[in-house]
Amino acid sequence: MGVVNGCILQYRLFISRVNCFYKFYQSLHIGGLVVVHAHVAAVGAIQPGAVLHGGGHPFHVFGVHGIIFPADGEGRNGEFGKPGFYIPGSELAGDAHFDALLKDYFPPLAAERFAGELKQHRLAREIVATELANRAVNLAGPLFAHRMRELSNAPLWSSARAFALADGVFDLSGLKSRIRALDLKISAQTQNSMMADIAELLRRIGLWFIVQLPTGDMNETIRSYGAGFAALKGRFSTLVSPLEAEAAETRIAALQKAGVPLDVAEDVAVLPLLAGVPEIVLLAQTRGVSAAEAAQVYFAIGALVGLDQLRALAGRIVTADHWDRLALRRIIDDLYSAQRLLAGDALLLAARLPSGADAPGAWAKVRAQEIERTASFLSELAAGGDASIAKLALANSQIQKLATAGGT
Repeated sequence: MGVVNGCILQYRLFISRVNCFYKFYQSLHIGGLVVVHAHVAAVGAIQPGAVLHGGGHPFHVFGVHGIIFPADGEGRNGEFGKPGFYIPGSELAGDAHFDALLKDYFPPLAAERFAGELKQHRLAREIVATELANRAVNLAGPLFAHRMRELSNAPLWSSARAFALADGVFDLSGLKSRIRALDLKISAQTQNSMMADIAELLRRIGLWFIVQLPTGDMNETIRSYGAGFAALKGRFSTLVSPLEAEAAETRIAALQKAGVPLDVAEDVAVLPLLAGVPEIVLLAQTRGVSAAEAAQVYFAIGALVGLDQLRALAGRIVTADHWDRLALRRIIDDLYSAQRLLAGDALLLAARLPSGADAPGAWAKVRAQEIERTASFLSELAAGGDASIAKLALANSQIQKLATAGGT
């Protein structure tokens, strides 16, 4: 039995009685986890059941329009749905990283008085799942998990984990709050464009975390990658290529012209550059160097080979076809990974050079012939007219060949 918004719920394999003050409903077969106004009401399904709607109905769901998935007899392993986003009330929701999320759900006095008992709450995992899904859909969009699964074929809970890692490392929820604080101060169109930039970054690094770090302690991952990001924050203008710096400055100027404060404009403008941060931190860890040193080599190699130009060309391609968009995103992701491999090759060479040596320059000399062949190939593609997905696919193939060949 459970009580939600004044409704007493009795359930076993299906909900048999709902008593909401004077109203009495019998034989209401919901069959699953029911979310009422963002609160979990009941679980215990043996088959999927549809969410019911209606302004005065006790099962009217605000913002949740999905199918309720099966749960076991104790209601510990069920899933609930938002549009395209499903989170199981399983091990992920019980991760220690989400303790703060569970605590914030309850009134402060109750959370303080019963701090040691919160995780023993019968619906603790379902509460975490509800709150996490709300945050993910509001920040990354309703199709985030669906897109992650299309690109990775990973289970849907992996998308929730990847979202939490990305948000924890870069504090994107904090940036969203600063954007929302500009309500009625700037145009809604400008706010939406900034939120779209956040969602695009989440799609990029969400997939990265799914592929590169599918398991592991979430708090430790956020700590280590967050520290790497903190070491680079505010220094991107001195690290990135001239092309990337110009794009960021142009974005800052446009946002300021629209009335966005400088601090918010700067943090939004560098979002496209943050897609490379997980690659840089991983590079620093594998090569035993600082994040700043890894970033310097990473961006220098990208400019030397022309990866910054390829990504800029990819960003200008507009296609209405769903599969073309997925292919384009995969190409861009491949280019980021190739940049890490090439930078790793340069750092491997630098380890054999005197301290302070120009690692990218030395690497370019060692692999001059391969770089020249790649540059010639890319020049031929550029001379062939407007950029297209087919051309980018060929360019990506050439870059991958260069990245996997090694040579130092």
